[in-house]
Amino acid sequence: MDGSQDLCKTCQAVDIAKYLCHDGPVSTPMGYFQDILKNENCTLCKLIVKALSVYAQSYWQPGKYPVEMCHLGRLNDNLPPGRIEQMRLFKSDRHCRYLALSYVWGKAKQFKTLKSNFQQLQQDGALLRVRDQLPRLINDVIAFVADLGETYLWVDALCIVQDDLEVKDLYVPKMDKIYGQALLTIVAVSASGANSALPGVVAGSRTQSQPPVQIGSLTLIPELRGLKATVESSTWRSRGWTFQEGLLSRKRLYFSDSQVHWHCSVSHHSEDGEDSPAGELSSWALNPLEREVGDDSRMRFNVYESLVRQYTRRSLTYPSDSLSAFVGILSALGDSFGWRFASALPENLFDFALLWSPMWQGRLRPREPLGSACKSPTWCWTAWEDDIYWDPWRLDAYVGKRVTLRTEVKDFIIVNKVGARKIVREDHSLGEALSDSSPAVLEASELAVLNESSTDYALVFEVLSLEVGIYTISSPRPELSSTLSSPFSDSFTNTLRGQLWIYDAAGHHCGTLRGFPSWDPSSDSIYEFILLSRSDQDKVTQADVEDYLDRLPLEYPSADEYYEEVFDTNIYPYKSWCALNILLVERKGDLSQRLAVGQLHADAWDSNNQKIKTFVLV
Repeated sequence: MDGSQDLCKTCQAVDIAKYLCHDGPVSTPMGYFQDILKNENCTLCKLIVKALSVYAQSYWQPGKYPVEMCHLGRLNDNLPPGRIEQMRLFKSDRHCRYLALSYVWGKAKQFKTLKSNFQQLQQDGALLRVRDQLPRLINDVIAFVADLGETYLWVDALCIVQDDLEVKDLYVPKMDKIYGQALLTIVAVSASGANSALPGVVAGSRTQSQPPVQIGSLTLIPELRGLKATVESSTWRSRGWTFQEGLLSRKRLYFSDSQVHWHCSVSHHSEDGEDSPAGELSSWALNPLEREVGDDSRMRFNVYESLVRQYTRRSLTYPSDSLSAFVGILSALGDSFGWRFASALPENLFDFALLWSPMWQGRLRPREPLGSACKSPTWCWTAWEDDIYWDPWRLDAYVGKRVTLRTEVKDFIIVNKVGARKIVREDHSLGEALSDSSPAVLEASELAVLNESSTDYALVFEVLSLEVGIYTISSPRPELSSTLSSPFSDSFTNTLRGQLWIYDAAGHHCGTLRGFPSWDPSSDSIYEFILLSRSDQDKVTQADVEDYLDRLPLEYPSADEYYEEVFDTNIYPYKSWCALNILLVERKGDLSQRLAVGQLHADAWDSNNQKIKTFVLV
């Protein structure tokens, strides 16, 4: 229809030619009847209201009924009968064919399934009766799924009882199955919240593109925005929950403001004709879960770290969701690699996994208020806000020189609400539960119960430790080094931004703490260094660096900077197993919290003052 001023935006977008020329049934979604009722200045909307009020006078209640979407034309008669009348929550069998929705909840008040309405929502037509309470996006998706001829749809706000913790604990770890087994996942990539439209479902809901431009005999049509640019600039890509929803889905249908995109592991197709075979997909679309890594432990951990780094760049509304929004990925990794996790750390590589660090300035997620508090233990990265990583040059390799790790902890014991067990490292077996007669385990279990309100896990182990008071912790002072020459490399300078240096009693730099740029100790706490493990690496020389230039990033440290970042090599020179991997903890009573991880030179460890202690990290 033409864009005359007596028609609303939706009615202007109706293609009247389809109704005149098409042989089969034609239908255009016009919006919801209650919205149409408000368009008092639109001629076509007034005709729709008049026709319906005559046809269904007993059913018409302005502001309340009907709640359905209006279609201009006749729907396909081959669509499954009764799908509207059966609008309800449905408990399906394992092999049910369904679609899933991935979207941003946003700040809008959203209708949810609760204990109080769960039974009611399982009755035929229940969702129809509350459809005016459902957000715009959910209604649009329901209409789209019905138009596809599909019957079932997974929407987290409706399919999980939101105030039932037992139900959440049952379904949240199964997100890998829920999204992975869906026929496809509808991704509302352009929606900023649940009240946004699903563009294209209702006529006029898409962003109008620029009109074609005629230059002589040429007609120039503006290029629609591609999928990569759409996803990278979206709110959907910035949110924590949508990370696993996208990765775990085998097939995705992205709804942008201007077009729809199909994406799977084989190909990418867009409405405007842009097609990409699997081999040409851009790096943003690569899924770490689909890498072939075999049995190589380092390669497997690289997959895990890649997922953690991507996830921790995203935001969460509730600190309590930090583990839940990632647990579907952990389930997928567990199935693929045979891994078991303590909180979010893989147990068979636990000594290595404990050495995570914030990239710049780690901040502990809020532990209050109780309802939305983060309950992850401080020794797990899910308890912290910041980009999380494992320093590859200190823990993996630099210029081809591999790092070897040797643990200093005989046993780690994990304690939760279920009980206590050993963490079994280096293999995939689950180990045996510890005897109830162990005093250390009994004591740790009691402490975990006392601390139940603040954390879900406690980590108990016996280890060598030193009180921090024999050292000084302060900002880096590389200008005092007699080994380094300025200007420093960009890599070295940037690394120092998120560090504190450890100085011995003589003021010599003997160690480094990462992701911990400020130090303000409390007089009410005791601070200690825990010796977790030792690292060994063949000595890195400048000749090694020069030989590796074609495989190093543009910013890289010289051999001197590589060592001086950790300690003053004039006082603490390189030797075998000289790097101690330490944990700075704050002890309050019987419980301790992780503050930072770092490295200390072995010669700076004061063996005369060391003590063997049992720590309960929460």
